[in-house]
Amino acid sequence: MMIRTPASVEVAGSGFYALPARVYARDPFFTPSAQAAEEKVLFDPAFADRQMVFIAEDHGQVRARCVARRSGVSGAGTIGFFEAFHDVAACGQLLTAAEDWLRSHGVRRVLGPMDGDTWHRYRFAVGSLREAPFLKEPWNPVYYPELWEACGYRVIDRYFSARIPDPEKAVANLMPYLRRIRRQGYTFRPIDKRRLTEEVGLMHRLSLQIFSGNRHYTAIGLESFLRLYEGIQSILVPGLCQFCCAPDGAEVGFVFGYPDYADAVRAMRGRHSWSAKLKFLWNRRGVERICFKSLGCLPAYRGTSVGPALMATALEQVVAGGYKEVLMCLMHEHNDSRRLDAGTSVPFREYVLYEKCLSGGPDQHE
Repeated sequence: MMIRTPASVEVAGSGFYALPARVYARDPFFTPSAQAAEEKVLFDPAFADRQMVFIAEDHGQVRARCVARRSGVSGAGTIGFFEAFHDVAACGQLLTAAEDWLRSHGVRRVLGPMDGDTWHRYRFAVGSLREAPFLKEPWNPVYYPELWEACGYRVIDRYFSARIPDPEKAVANLMPYLRRIRRQGYTFRPIDKRRLTEEVGLMHRLSLQIFSGNRHYTAIGLESFLRLYEGIQSILVPGLCQFCCAPDGAEVGFVFGYPDYADAVRAMRGRHSWSAKLKFLWNRRGVERICFKSLGCLPAYRGTSVGPALMATALEQVVAGGYKEVLMCLMHEHNDSRRLDAGTSVPFREYVLYEKCLSGGPDQHE
């Protein structure tokens, strides 16, 4: 087994991008990413001088890959972009090499899988993986947690997605919060697709305050945030993305939801040709499920019913649009958002995040 650390210009020819298609070759639910899209995340300027790519090879065949990144938090790092065959030896050598590099740069605590921070892809899906993933859901072979635990990683956080099978009932249960807020002078407005860059910029400003208390939070720059939302025009339904405005007109919270076009995206097979785009348009017809990815309000407005009212107004749009089901996506097990189902949800899937504490090495970043 050989561990390689290809330079940026060598990654494309290293087998790094080709590995997922080989690992998931028999997985009917795998959604390949376009290489160009993965390159944008991998070579995000925010991480340009604080990451290293690792590849495990056996007789010229790539068996595993990952990227180690130094976090914006002193003494912390992440390991992400992880893909591997069910090969304990390859995984062990790969993660050890990544840990050694992080340790040499002063990292004492590693989180993973995490592509640098919680704004990007992180967590493993665990439990039953027999139901297809929703759009943007973490997805992995069932043996990935086993590989990490064999290398000394322990679960530090658990997350859940929940299914609301009856949106009309949820709306009815949440309506008292919405009526109360409206009586107090709060209003709601959908995201304006004509001013999308400005609206995403507003989401960025709100997010930096709303989610700053979340576990493992690090700030994100506007340019990196805008890249996260590139291409959302194709999935955006304004009524599912709403801002809550206080009586003085200032936006104080938002909810971001989208139709679950996972089948349509899978049909594109990671391509962006005209034929792939036609497959997306064809396969997105008749979608009946909505995913709610983000919801929150500024700290000063917590406890004012803004959160449940945002959920209620978004669910009204779900019902009006004829959608049959809602997913509340990727909530931390202790997050208050888990209560916004108004008692109507059932479990959908569970996810885990791992931690490993490192010892030895220099006390300062190089």
